[in-house]
Amino acid sequence: MRTSAVGGAIAGLTAVFLASAIGLAYMFGLTPGIMSVEPGPHMPDAPAREPVRNVTVPITVTAEDFHLSPNALSMSQPGLITITLANKDNVGHTISIKGVDGTLKVPPLGSAMTSFQLDKPGTYEIICSIPSHVASGMSATLIVGEHPAVGTPNP
Repeated sequence: MRTSAVGGAIAGLTAVFLASAIGLAYMFGLTPGIMSVEPGPHMPDAPAREPVRNVTVPITVTAEDFHLSPNALSMSQPGLITITLANKDNVGHTISIKGVDGTLKVPPLGSAMTSFQLDKPGTYEIICSIPSHVASGMSATLIVGEHPAVGTPNP
């Protein structure tokens, strides 16, 4: 009897683990395929599906020595980008995306997080909007879309 109770507990934990993994995959825009363990003839490929919309992309940007790192970022399609700004400098900084509503203010040696909705593919500039900080190197490029056209203007 004890063996079947342990087996049941293991089966239950396995089910919880798999459900959690699938839930996380969907949360990050991954859509796991349906798998079959039954042998049989090859099934034809499923028709292409529409791309997942409203994907949330989490990133961390570090402000240090008046530079943003990384200075080149990308996301495969438009959606929500959640940026955590880790400020390693002894002065306050901001983070905003040119052409997109919103600005995040971060105190010296602090950290904060915000989200921006990007509705169109293209090239965006992430900046610290405090006067003279962009000239000091506080900018980064964000490319949205798998293959944006060269010279795509900021939306």
